[in-house]
Amino acid sequence: MSYLTRIVSYAKAASKFIKVVNALEEKTCIRVIKEEFGVLVNISMPELPFGNTFRIKLLYKIMPTRGLSSEVLSSHLVVSWGVVFLQKAMMKGMIERGIRHGLKEGSFDQFNNLLALNFKILRDTFSRS
Repeated sequence: MSYLTRIVSYAKAASKFIKVVNALEEKTCIRVIKEEFGVLVNISMPELPFGNTFRIKLLYKIMPTRGLSSEVLSSHLVVSWGVVFLQKAMMKGMIERGIRHGLKEGSFDQFNNLLALNFKILRDTFSRS
């Protein structure tokens, strides 16, 4: 197993609910086997309200699979996400809903649209795991 890590700092654009916020992402790419790998992303946004109480974790797994016919090679992309609370937060449910909305509207929809420009999408689902 091999891995590569990078740290990215950026400003998240303002929305109707939140001003511009600085974010820090630590991305670790892990090669499990020759054809399979994952990207683990840890995101922190301490400037958000209650931002010092949680971290967002994402896991992108890309695995080889067969397409609709056995001759066609395809890839299976699974994106998992979760919120890790570092301490008790009174607004836990509101924080989780805000993160879910931000990930779906901001990250996942853009990522899906970008993939769809170059690849055939066989199935598209969004759920928390």
